[in-house]
Amino acid sequence: MTAERLRVAVIGTGYGAAVHVPAIMARPDLALASVTDNGSGRAAQIASCGAAAFNDWRAALDHLEGGAAVIAVPPAAQKEIAVAAAKRGIALLCEKPVGRDLAECTAVRAAAEASRSVAATGFQFRFEPGILRLRKSIETGGLGKLREIEVQWHTAGRADPARPMSWNYRSESGGGILLSHMTHILDLLSWLGAGRVERIDGRLATRVAERPGTGGAMESASAEDFAAAWMRTDRGVGVYASIGNSQRGGRGLRITVLGELGTAVFEHTAPFAPSDQTLEIHADGKKDLWRGEGEADDTRLAAGALLLDRFVAAVRGEVVTDLPTVEDACHVHAALERLRRAISEPGLPD
Repeated sequence: MTAERLRVAVIGTGYGAAVHVPAIMARPDLALASVTDNGSGRAAQIASCGAAAFNDWRAALDHLEGGAAVIAVPPAAQKEIAVAAAKRGIALLCEKPVGRDLAECTAVRAAAEASRSVAATGFQFRFEPGILRLRKSIETGGLGKLREIEVQWHTAGRADPARPMSWNYRSESGGGILLSHMTHILDLLSWLGAGRVERIDGRLATRVAERPGTGGAMESASAEDFAAAWMRTDRGVGVYASIGNSQRGGRGLRITVLGELGTAVFEHTAPFAPSDQTLEIHADGKKDLWRGEGEADDTRLAAGALLLDRFVAAVRGEVVTDLPTVEDACHVHAALERLRRAISEPGLPD
């Protein structure tokens, strides 16, 4: 007997259209119920496959009548949509960071708990092939007890000051490197077995301070594009992270894991094809080098599909142990709030 197809609404036509729609369309057990934009008209183009198109997320949720919703909109809009979906009993997969702060994320978690709805977060970096291999090497004990982790993540994606002003550069809208990048790193720390952040300090900077706004007049960017953080987890692992998306010549992501028995280095460098991922492990006097394969234009697709697999399984009532949840997002927000407090009020205990 064939299981009923799960109807899924995608709200957002940026990341949602690029990653989530193809993943949904590739699965015969799912039906793309609708696509929603913010009035741009993109939803109608994407939904030409037969799905409904909306420019109002409320209409999309009403049309869904149960099922699941993928919420891939800027952080400032995430909480309202996610809470409304949860109150309707709709399972939700919300892109990170799930709101702009801990209060908004907690509101989403509470609504999902009240309706007993599945509430997942789009921490898809967990499912990058090199990261999965890194986690396995840690889980099997090949590196021994973890001691230190160092993260260098610098790209040139927003280095051009001529790029026009958008929500990405406004802190009040949920822009900035903390919510776009640091959230992934904080989630990966727990995912890799280093534990939750217990102590944290750091510094922030806005290296591209102005960008052209409406009419070409220069506007100040209120969101940071560089962050450095020093952390200690509840498992005694020391962590240093340096992250920026406006660094000319930035190589990409490098994660170095130091254990009692060995060292592992994961890298994903520009131009960020699957074959640009490597994992090098030094342990037991041996060196093991893995390199990804393929030249796909968007490496997020495979990781996004694995995330969707876990989400759909959870919605169908299966026990899923590696699905990133809104609870995980709340832990990430809590660490970010401690970081902001440490920066704004130096000298106080975090």
